[in-house]
Parts: sequence; C-alpha cells; structure tokens
Amino acid sequence: MQGNKAFKLLILGLMAWLMPSMAMGQTAGLTLEALVDSALSHSPRVKAAALQIEKARALKGTAFNPPFTSVTLKQETTGGGGPENGVMFSQDFDFPTVYVGRHRLLSAKTALEQRRFAVMASEVETEITDAYWTAMYLAELLALNDSLQVRLQEFCRVAAVRLEQGESSKLELINAERVAEKYRMERTALQLRYDVQLSELQRLAGCSEPFTLAREPLRPVEIGAVDNYDYFSTLAGLSNIEELKVAEREVTLAKNEFLPGISIGATVQALIKSFNPYHIERLPFEKGNFMGFEVGLSVPLFFGSNSARVKASTIESRILRLNMEAEEDRAVAEVERLKAALHTLSASLDGFRTSSLPRADEIMRLAEVSYTLGEIDYIEYISNMETAYDVYREHLQCLEDYNHTAVALKRLMTCP
Repeated sequence: MQGNKAFKLLILGLMAWLMPSMAMGQTAGLTLEALVDSALSHSPRVKAAALQIEKARALKGTAFNPPFTSVTLKQETTGGGGPENGVMFSQDFDFPTVYVGRHRLLSAKTALEQRRFAVMASEVETEITDAYWTAMYLAELLALNDSLQVRLQEFCRVAAVRLEQGESSKLELINAERVAEKYRMERTALQLRYDVQLSELQRLAGCSEPFTLAREPLRPVEIGAVDNYDYFSTLAGLSNIEELKVAEREVTLAKNEFLPGISIGATVQALIKSFNPYHIERLPFEKGNFMGFEVGLSVPLFFGSNSARVKASTIESRILRLNMEAEEDRAVAEVERLKAALHTLSASLDGFRTSSLPRADEIMRLAEVSYTLGEIDYIEYISNMETAYDVYREHLQCLEDYNHTAVALKRLMTCP
C-alpha cells in the first residue's frame, strides 16, 4: 500500500510536468486532501524532482559509450590487392566490466532521484498539512471571538438598560463599550492573519485563484504508533542509503577502469586503380575483399590519475557513512524531543477536556446570570468573562501546538 502511495506521488509529479498547468478558478470548500493533490501537481519543486528522475533515466543510455569508430582509407602506390590498399575499420572498447559498472552506477543514481522525489513530495505534503491546520486554528479563534461578540452586545445592552433605570453609572456603559471595542479590534487582527494564511496555502497549493476552505473542527492530528523508530526505514534514511550506494558504485567503477581496453579492427580491399602515379601494374586480389583483422589490448601504464579517483571515491563513501550516522543521531534525538513534547501537550489537552473547559463554561454561564440579576458588578463580570475566554484561547493554542508537533513528528517517521 505504501509503495502504491509513492507510485501515486511519482505519477502526479510526472503529470504536472507533461501536462500544462490548468488555472484553478474560484473554488469553494477545498479539503486538505484536495490541497495536497493540487500541491503535488503544481509545486515547482515536485516538478523539478520529477524531471531529475527523467534526466537520470535518460543518462542510463550513456552507460555504453565507446569512442567513435575509426575509418581509414590507405593506398600504397607500389602495391596491388592487399591490406596496404584498403579501408580499415577500427573500434576501441573499454573492458566489459566497465560498461556494467557504469550501468549499475547510473541505475543507482536513478534510484536515488526516485527516493529524493518521495522525500520532496513528503515535505510538500507536510508544509500543506501544517499550514492547513494553522488556518483551522485561526478559523476557530475567529469563531470564538464571534461568540464573544454576541455576549458583549448583550453586555452593552444590559449596561444601557441599567443606566436608564438608574441602577448604574455611565462609567459601566463606557467600560462595556471599551471591552467590546477591544475584542472587535482583536477580530480584525485575527481576520488579517487568517487571510494571510489562506494566501500562503494558495501559494503552497499552486492555485491561481483564491479559494475557501472546507471548515472542520480543530482536532488533534492522528499520527499512529510512534514507537520502534528506525531512521533507515524512513524516506530520509532510505535516501541516505541510496546516496551511499551511488558512492560505492563510483568506487567500483573507478577500480574497473584499471582493466585494459580492447581494440578491434578489420581491413577491406579498396584499390583505386586511377591512383597510379608511377604507372605500374596495380591489380586487385580477385579471391575476396576481406584482407584481415586485428585485435589488441590497451594497457594502462600510468595509474596515478585513476588511483587518485579510487582514493577520492573511497573517501567520499566514508564521508557519507559518517554523515549518515550523524543524520541518524540527529533524527533520533529530534524524534525523542517531539515525542516528549507531544506527550506533554496530550496531557494538557486531557486537562482542558476534563477540567479547564467545563470550568470555563460554568464561569461564563454564572457570570452572565449573576450580572443580569445584579448580583455582581461589571468589573467582576468583565474579569470572569475574560478569564473564561483566556481558557478557550489557551485550549486552541494547545491544539495548534499539538498539531504542529504531530505533523513534524509524522514527517520524520514517514516510510515509503
């Protein structure tokens, strides 16, 4: 199933390159899945990664690359039919294992580009997912502010009635209007942040026109099991393994190039009778035109350059191994850090669900009832209302932090 997903990502990238991009018109209610599909089809990075695969596949055709065939016409003025008057064809070849080594090297490079494509597609999907849930967080903040606006309107109405009835001073109404204005300004700032986030999603998804999102409640991102982490089974780890394979193929190819080259030649009679500056009898050989062949070996006598290549390729392989170990250590440490952060945030969310949110609901309810009945003054009402509102906002912020952490952890643990 995971292999099918990687294949789907590859096809989406190739389609984005082969087919002209279609401008997306005003689209209502795009889901996260639709945004991810759009990004995988329109992202320049994904297109470039798909082209790298095509480039690597095209270069596989260069594995067998002997030099040009040499064709030589030779005419001897004093001879007749024989090898000295003919056309010589000669061709040089590397030792067969050299061509095999080149093909394996280019195949390894193609596999590496495929791994890099999968990593790139995963990164694009992660960016879209993270940006989407941030947009959902801001939408929830807007909805929370809107619900507060309704309560503040009622607060101002009650304050005005109490003023008309002589039950309070004008100061109470002024403070009610001040608080209402404070949260109206907050909503304006939130709306601006939400619009900016939509623009960022539009850029990441490669959409040419603005769109709206299909609203869904802000919820914890599902991540699945996070135990038994193995770096070298993830997309990033497998990409490192492919890089090491390429380096090892480079070493093998450099060693194979110590082997001798092969030269093959053949001569076909080609006597030009009109070319006879000394006016002697020059007759062709009548029993056949094939005059002979030759096979030779070209032995390397100077090994300095190739020895340096073998040494450099070996060092490169060692460097990659050390870098892989460092990447594994860094990834393991980051996974552990994110797992610890996720555990802490999960416990906080449980605390909000079981304790803080029910208490905030009760504080808000009692404050509204008590203020309407005149049991508390406006200062106590404003204080209680803002206390409850802060709890709601802290809960949403905790959800946002949890999702950001979960998405980052999921990216590190993504396997093909």
